[in-house]
Amino acid sequence: MLRNLVIAVTAGVLATSAACEPPPPKAPESLALTVKVPKFSPVKEGTETQEREGVVVQMAPPLFSVERATALSCTEQATFMVTNDQYLFEIRETPSYAVTPENIVFNVKVTNRTDQVLKLEGTVFKLIVDDKEITLDQEAYKTFTSGILTPQQQKQFAITGPAWSSLADNATVSFSVFGMPIAIDEAGNVAKRGNFDWTFSYKPETQAKDEQVQIRQESMTRADAAGRCPNLGGQAAMGAR
Repeated sequence: MLRNLVIAVTAGVLATSAACEPPPPKAPESLALTVKVPKFSPVKEGTETQEREGVVVQMAPPLFSVERATALSCTEQATFMVTNDQYLFEIRETPSYAVTPENIVFNVKVTNRTDQVLKLEGTVFKLIVDDKEITLDQEAYKTFTSGILTPQQQKQFAITGPAWSSLADNATVSFSVFGMPIAIDEAGNVAKRGNFDWTFSYKPETQAKDEQVQIRQESMTRADAAGRCPNLGGQAAMGAR
């Protein structure tokens, strides 16, 4: 009878231990992603650098980068026994891609090749997208028009435009600079002004990304899960419902 009791207790302990053990890790899940990448190309090659009298103005097509990120999400799992307030959670790491920056940034580089101080005051910008005028960043515009370049000095100005996602595919984007001082007399007055313009075609590319969702299980307190997993937020500390 004692032997039967020992066997029964042992079997119970083994059953309890088996119930407390987390299930084996899951295989990663395949995930097919696509990301839309903006691409601007000059309509006429060789127009990126333009020179009028003694002033050179350059503008290359706006550039963008694709950045990979991973989102963490946690789901509390059913458990037979809880020890030291440690609960079993399934943790999923899901990749995603984002394009930066979100807005089109026009980098205007000005070089003063005159022998006089060049003041950019009085210059006017205009952005046209498919025959529609678009408002530009006014603070950047003020920075540009208050710019002063000594002889042979070069400065670059970043002018922020609209979100690239607001553009229609195959849009035509024209950026113009009107009234740029290009000749300065001996007294330092503007002797001549000139205009500069660039036209780009917008044709986004769709890139395919083959990824995997990594899945694992980990024991932690509900408070720790709330701090680590954005999908739980402060609710995890209240417990699963």
